[in-house]
Amino acid sequence: MVAELPPVETLAAGQSERYRERAAAHLVNAPPRSRPLAGAAAGRTVLAGDGRVFLDLAGGVEGNALGHAHPDVVAAVSAQVARHGCLPRDRRFLDPAAVELAERLARASGGAGLASVCLTGGAVCATRVAAALATASTGRQKIVIYPAGPGGGAAAGLASVSFARDPDALAEALDGDTAAVLVTPDAPFPSDLRERCTRAGALLVAYEVESDPGRTGAWFGFQHAGLTPDAVALASGVGGGLPLGAVLWSPAIHAPLDEAALDRLAGSVSPVACAAGVAAFDVIEREGLLDQAARNGAYLGDRIESVRAQFPDELVEAGGRGLAWALRVAADAAPILEAMEARGVLAGAVEGERDLIRLRPPLTIRAAELDVFVGVLRAVLAARAGLRP
Repeated sequence: MVAELPPVETLAAGQSERYRERAAAHLVNAPPRSRPLAGAAAGRTVLAGDGRVFLDLAGGVEGNALGHAHPDVVAAVSAQVARHGCLPRDRRFLDPAAVELAERLARASGGAGLASVCLTGGAVCATRVAAALATASTGRQKIVIYPAGPGGGAAAGLASVSFARDPDALAEALDGDTAAVLVTPDAPFPSDLRERCTRAGALLVAYEVESDPGRTGAWFGFQHAGLTPDAVALASGVGGGLPLGAVLWSPAIHAPLDEAALDRLAGSVSPVACAAGVAAFDVIEREGLLDQAARNGAYLGDRIESVRAQFPDELVEAGGRGLAWALRVAADAAPILEAMEARGVLAGAVEGERDLIRLRPPLTIRAAELDVFVGVLRAVLAARAGLRP
């Protein structure tokens, strides 16, 4: 039912605790209740140091679209490291893997025609490139990010940012001083947002730094939302699970950003991450994982709704598309996540939203594995409600 893990020796008795003690002495950003790994994770599963196997629906930082240690990604990374793992920052060399990835990203944008691609070191750099593109092409400084929650960290350092929490606030923030609106395509934005941006002379940027390509059942979320953006900012998943970001825009946009400015804003771009990203794109295309994500996402949504109907006081809301879902619970989500982990299933928390559970299973997940998750969720909520599942 779950991916077969390679044989790995488990940590000896007491060794996990010693790792925690060593981390406490030196590793200041070690998670306080982390579980040391024995070094194995494959597909949809993770093997902990105590020998327990977990079904992983957390998806790393949303960027692990193919799951752990996909053989094609591993091979691409290994081959790239054997060639070169990094390049000088003075741009004396052109990395073929970066060219390959840029071509795939441009092709994936389809009819949007986003043929100009700037690869970046991650989400923060992608946000800054998108903002610089907008301010340079419009001569304005204000960037509106909608909704207010996403992008708070990534927007750090931008000169002028306005956060809009609802459609009314978005309409009010979009004025003659606005250079761009960065909107997450899953937000309930006004249907005429494209027209409003055009009238205001502002760029419309699909802000997708928290969603890896392909997860929603299309390459990009704006392709579901009916948006025609001027640009799209990406991060998670572009590098096949390794840190990378990108900004795509229409060549029709006047972008007076010189090479030095782009290089400074984009940060370090790893050839290894580019190679991993190319491999991930190829696997998704070859194995038809966009359609599979759409089918399994619809199945997962139906199963989650059955749980919500059974426990409406515990699971108060659920929403998502493809294999990107968020569940809102009645109280703090942490005890639910801990109870699920105790039953062998990993799901994600949402920073700043204590009542949300985030699901990002790999695109390779099977319906039977989604059933395992749903069964565990049902059992945990039943226990909280004092009932049998």
